[in-house]
Amino acid sequence: KRYETVPDVAGEMEKWFMVADRYGFVEHDPTMRTVVDSQVKKEVERSTKWAGMAVHTVIHGRDLHAFKTSAKFYKRIYKGIPDCWRRDAWYFLCTDELRAAKNDDAIVEHYHQLLDKPSIHERQIDLDIPRTMNGHIMFRQRYGQGQRALFNVLRAFSSYDEEVGYCQGMTNIAATLLVYFEEEVSMF
Repeated sequence: KRYETVPDVAGEMEKWFMVADRYGFVEHDPTMRTVVDSQVKKEVERSTKWAGMAVHTVIHGRDLHAFKTSAKFYKRIYKGIPDCWRRDAWYFLCTDELRAAKNDDAIVEHYHQLLDKPSIHERQIDLDIPRTMNGHIMFRQRYGQGQRALFNVLRAFSSYDEEVGYCQGMTNIAATLLVYFEEEVSMF
C-alpha cells in the first residue's frame, strides 16, 4: 500500500525531542524531570571554565579545540567534562593532544575499506544492536540512522582487530561515542 501523503518526519522527530531528556534518552514521564537548578548552574559554571581553557585551532579544514594540559586540566576532567565540551575534550585526549589528528584522512579511508570487508560477527552484532541504548532517540528506530552507524562501527572494528573481533559489551561503548562523534571517528 502506498502512502497517500508524505509522512511528517520533522513532526515525528519533534515528538521524540519533546519527551527526551537533555542527553537524548526518552523519559516515560517528562513532568518528573529531576534536573535541579543547582545542577544546571554547576554545569554552566563548568562549561564557562572549559571555554576559558579551550584554544580554537583548524586542522585539515576542521574546527577543533586544544587545551593546555596542566594539573588543573586533569583535575577538571576528574570532576566531569561538561556535556557541551565532551566531544572536543575526548577527541583532544584520544588524538594525543591533536598530534594524531593530522592522520584523520587516512583513518577515514581505512574505515571505509574495513566496511567493504565481510565480518564473521555481523549476525551477532545485528542481534545485539536493538538492545543497545534503546531508550536513546538516536537508537530507537530499528535500522534507523543511529543503529546503522552503530552496526558499521562494530563491524569495521571486528575486521580491524580480528583477534578481539566483537563482544556484546562493545555496543554500549560504541553507542556512547556515536552520540558525540561521527561514525568514522567513533571507530578508532
